[in-house]
Amino acid sequence: MKKKVWIAVCVIAVVGLVLLLLFWKQNNSSAVGPGAKEAMSSAEIQKLEAEFQDLRQQANAALDQSQQARVDSFAREISSADAKRLGSLLIREAGFGHVGNMQQLIRQGANVNAEEFGETPLLKAIKANQPQAVIALLEAGADVNQPAKSGDTALQTAVDFGRAEIVSLLLKQPNIQINQPDAGGNTVLMKAAKAGQLKMVQALVAAGAEVGIKNQRGLTALDMAKAKNQAAVAELLTLSLQGAQPNK
Repeated sequence: MKKKVWIAVCVIAVVGLVLLLLFWKQNNSSAVGPGAKEAMSSAEIQKLEAEFQDLRQQANAALDQSQQARVDSFAREISSADAKRLGSLLIREAGFGHVGNMQQLIRQGANVNAEEFGETPLLKAIKANQPQAVIALLEAGADVNQPAKSGDTALQTAVDFGRAEIVSLLLKQPNIQINQPDAGGNTVLMKAAKAGQLKMVQALVAAGAEVGIKNQRGLTALDMAKAKNQAAVAELLTLSLQGAQPNK
């Protein structure tokens, strides 16, 4: 398979070289005038164009063969894999955002909540910023509230990594636990407020995050925003505590 990939790369390089030559000769022809000796004839241009088309077809064929080889190799890899291996592969493919491979693994019986080295498929997709992989896992029944061995949930991980788009996806899940604290008693709202993530704070408050919760040090999300001079976030949280509806 690697040999085919290299063949495709070489063919594409040759195609690029031909294009460059064609472009240079055409420019050179127009620069000296149509009657100049250096000008390319119509027959020469047609010949180069035909060669280019042939090379492009070869490159496309080589790439198609390479892609099919990868598909076949992956199918063989999962056909004999046990449950643990399928889970490992699902975590790996979630990190790459290979939704097609993920769906194939799930059909093969991979556990969407598998965990390996503190990673689940959902956490891996979040950390790698792969929203389409997150959607595929949620649609397949991944537990949005399942904590890893580290104690972090999907929502906590998404907030920690600043994945605003994925936070929005997770908040649409009907059973999402928004106010679940981490080991230090910090909620996702506290983390977003401390980091000055205004839009994320707005989304969390609008989804039902409790503003007045205190962590183990007795601090609220508002306290953290003020301590980090996050004025816009502090203003929003103050309005929320006063009963005002935050802007969505």
